Amino acid sequence: MTGGLCDMYVNVALNLVKLLVIVRLHYERAARAARAAAGRGLRARYERSLAASVECSRARGDARAAGAALFPKMHVNAYT
Repeated sequence: MTGGLCDMYVNVALNLVKLLVIVRLHYERAARAARAAAGRGLRARYERSLAASVECSRARGDARAAGAALFPKMHVNAYT
């Protein structure tokens, strides 16, 4: 009788270990996915910032060109 009871306890312990391993693997996979999503968010924010900077530079260049066309003999400030 004690042999069967011991086997049952060993089985329960092994099943608990398997369950803990599965939970840990799922947690690690979820954490990895969360880090990847955060990285994509940072990259998207950087790309939006870069696009805004390019647009600002383009607008500044357009304003400079318009100023040079209107006032060809005057110095056009680089920070218009």
